[in-house]
Amino acid sequence: MISNGSWVILNFTKSITLKVIALQHKRIIELMKQLISEYLCNAPQIERVNQKIFKSEYIIQ
Repeated sequence: MISNGSWVILNFTKSITLKVIALQHKRIIELMKQLISEYLCNAPQIERVNQKIFKSEYIIQ
């Protein structure tokens, strides 16, 4: 049987762990949003580079 003091420590530890996991998930989501945003901002430039590469490969073959 677990004493009341142990339950308090267990619940406190569980609460801290869940908060840390939530913060990590929030950070991952923010990084994904930033990555998508940067990709969308650079998408026209990336497409132009891809077209140039495709044209040069087509000419070489």
